[in-house]
Amino acid sequence: MRTTVASKVQRTTPNRVVYEFLRLCLRSRLDPGCLELVRAQSAQPGFDWGGVCELAEAESTAGMLYHTLRGQEILPAAVAERLRRPYAGNTLRNTISHQKLA
Repeated sequence: MRTTVASKVQRTTPNRVVYEFLRLCLRSRLDPGCLELVRAQSAQPGFDWGGVCELAEAESTAGMLYHTLRGQEILPAAVAERLRRPYAGNTLRNTISHQKLA
């Protein structure tokens, strides 16, 4: 049986809310109604932004998460900066690849 990063993170993440939160965030790109659930969950006291960042980084979805939530007034500044870095790196890689193809 093949072990994926997602299955490892699910086993080691004590808070399933983090996994479901990330899923909802990414789903909101297709279903804008999910964004209100994301907003409500993230407003809960003690919300685990560190866990969200770790899972997004482990799943290579940090850039997509940043793209989805930027400008929504959901992300704390430190979290936005942490997620922005992979987003900017991916943008740079895509630009370089595009220039090579042109």
